[in-house]
Amino acid sequence: MQKNKGFTLIELMVTIAVLVIVAMMAAPNMMQLVYKKQLETEARDLAMTLSNVRGTAVSLRKDISLEFKNQENTGDKFYWDTTRSTVHVLAKGLPEGITFTPTGLAKKRTTAIRKLVNNPGYKADLPEMVPFV
Repeated sequence: MQKNKGFTLIELMVTIAVLVIVAMMAAPNMMQLVYKKQLETEARDLAMTLSNVRGTAVSLRKDISLEFKNQENTGDKFYWDTTRSTVHVLAKGLPEGITFTPTGLAKKRTTAIRKLVNNPGYKADLPEMVPFV
């Protein structure tokens, strides 16, 4: 007598049903992971921009203002205007701005918040005249 090797149609259907159920449970967690990684990337970009502006303020020995513009469907724009006594840097994504002094200190109190769907977001609260590291 020969033993049959393989799966029956019922076994395959049950296996597929179990895989679909597991995939449906994992999908919301994957979206949370995607949102979290996007938020972490934006926070890292903001930290690098702030560090760059602070370093430029120290090296040029001028007040440098970083303005946050919220324009949809545009790339990040960063430029230095050194012809004036105050240098302006433009970026996008946040509603307020921050000014660094030549000593590397934040000139005004500022709060920057970035939120994504179903995520609390990051908050950076810089008190007046505090070194930014």
